[in-house]
Amino acid sequence: APGSPCTSPATPSFASEPDADPAMNELRSELALAREDLSQQRQAFNALQARSRQEHGEHEQALTKLRDQNTALMESNGSRQSEREHEKEREQLVAQHAAALQQAKQEHADA
Repeated sequence: APGSPCTSPATPSFASEPDADPAMNELRSELALAREDLSQQRQAFNALQARSRQEHGEHEQALTKLRDQNTALMESNGSRQSEREHEKEREQLVAQHAAALQQAKQEHADA
């Protein structure tokens, strides 16, 4: 019987009445298209986000490598500078020794 609980559900089933309201059908169609578009946009966003995270990780690795290389170069430069300083000290000592030797020779010759 029309209006009985068995034949009229409490919430209307729009799917069971496809031609009941053309405007409602158009809205349903637009909603389905919007959902599909949103799903595609979400997938594209997730892919971009994953790629961005990967690139960020790669950039972090490259930056760490560059920092390590820079540190090694600075240490190498520091040890070279120390070597140059030691070489200058050796040259000064040799010069002082040569001067002292020359002075000793002169004193011996004068004596």
